[in-house]
Amino acid sequence: MKKVSLIVVAAGASARMRQPGSHVRKPFLKLRGKPILFRALEAFLGLKEIGEVCLAVHPDDLSLIREKLWGELARLGVSAIVAGGERRQDSVANALAACNDKYDYVAIHDAARPLVSRSSIKAVFASAFEHGAAILAVPVADTVKKGTGGTHGEPRGSGDANWEQRGTGRNL
Repeated sequence: MKKVSLIVVAAGASARMRQPGSHVRKPFLKLRGKPILFRALEAFLGLKEIGEVCLAVHPDDLSLIREKLWGELARLGVSAIVAGGERRQDSVANALAACNDKYDYVAIHDAARPLVSRSSIKAVFASAFEHGAAILAVPVADTVKKGTGGTHGEPRGSGDANWEQRGTGRNL
């Protein structure tokens, strides 16, 4: 059976979602009583394709993770925790360096996307196993316009040829 190293990225500054004066980053905000990070990990829990889970967190959150959350994260399948980098791709690279190279594929998921369905995850994995790579995307529902220099632009249609990439399966 083909196996996947799952990288979950939770290293951003959460600048757009923080309450004024709050130091709580998005992965630690509560969703139905649990941190969003835990909800995102639960979506992958028990999938036979997952060989390991490597978590990239904001460097300022490392001590919180190790001192208070490690037990729950280990129960959710996390096998390695690394400090994230300056940019998302740096965080992914740090996590990738911690992954075991015995696994066939790498899946990258954003910890701030906890509502991904198991059926979507399995579909992305199946497509990657068949084609070598896959992303999760849905047809665009909104009208998209193409414009230049602040002009109104021309309609590009809605969904017919445009796809929106979703949080799981990026770079799978």
